[in-house]
Amino acid sequence: MKITSWISLIVICLAAAAILFLHSNAGRLSDEDKVHQVLKDAEAAMESRNLSLAFSLVSPDYHDSAGLRADGIRVQIMRALRSRDHYDILIDKAVLKIQGAAAHVDTRVTVSRISYAGNIDEYFSGGVGVNLKKENARKWLVIPVKVWKITSVEGVSGLYGE
Repeated sequence: MKITSWISLIVICLAAAAILFLHSNAGRLSDEDKVHQVLKDAEAAMESRNLSLAFSLVSPDYHDSAGLRADGIRVQIMRALRSRDHYDILIDKAVLKIQGAAAHVDTRVTVSRISYAGNIDEYFSGGVGVNLKKENARKWLVIPVKVWKITSVEGVSGLYGE
């Protein structure tokens, strides 16, 4: 019984040390790097059809000029990811402006649609503006962190009807 108590204590101490170590390294990336990572994650989520990753990038406060809110954009993401087509996304020349807890990215986006039959066509190409803000979140449901989330996207309203 005594040895079990010691093993339990060691496991708890190792877990606490790992959490503290990871938490201390969590803030090492600059805000600029974190915003660029959100863009890379958005690209990867759409290309790999990762619905949970795509949803995790959208703020509950999302709204855009087409009138979509967070729930509406989630429906659009689900429709795109559930289609038989595959998407290849290229985000090019991102220009980033950060002001406190808000950021704006102007970039050129090209979306190519690869049909189930293998046909490739350019689905969208144009300038896109992405607004983000820093929001409170929890890592592993315990550690409080700040994460960048997308609050609106400008320049893609023509895609919603398709």
